[in-house]
Amino acid sequence: MKTMTRRLGLQIMAGAAAAPATATTASLANPDAELIELGRRFVELARHRDAVNDESGRLYDIASSSYPPGTVYEARSLGAAAEAAYTAAIDAADEAVGLSAVVAEFEETTDQLRAIFARMVTIRPTTIEGMRAIASMVLNFEWDGNNVEFAEGTIEGAALAVLVAGLLDKPLPERLPDWAAAWI
Repeated sequence: MKTMTRRLGLQIMAGAAAAPATATTASLANPDAELIELGRRFVELARHRDAVNDESGRLYDIASSSYPPGTVYEARSLGAAAEAAYTAAIDAADEAVGLSAVVAEFEETTDQLRAIFARMVTIRPTTIEGMRAIASMVLNFEWDGNNVEFAEGTIEGAALAVLVAGLLDKPLPERLPDWAAAWI
């Protein structure tokens, strides 16, 4: 499970509040059309990234059964040639089951998510649909895609959790009301 950091939450809220409307969305029927489309693509990529991550775990389990015994640190203590042979054996096992390609796909998908995230936080939402796109980005990038989360100890994180839950019709984290009551 991923947690929303205070810094990221503040960046999202500040970006949404301070970013000027872009010229590319001003002429569209819905002023948040670009943001909504980016949000749709973001969720699609986040789900793909999660599936690729699951597949990499499955392939790792297969590949690791072919790994040489010991650790790279033990091989390193035997010299550069032993370390190179150990690393080559692991790389060959990863390649044989397709793990290397899946890891590269995961990294490429994550890079695409970061690029979309960077663009989305520069667009100020002006409609509820635009705000939902931002909330969906938070849910799928910082959290697990299903459950609203918050970090105890930060009122900003709690407020963000309430906003995301409300915009996406998701339940609040079970411990949030008790934490908020105790905090106040």
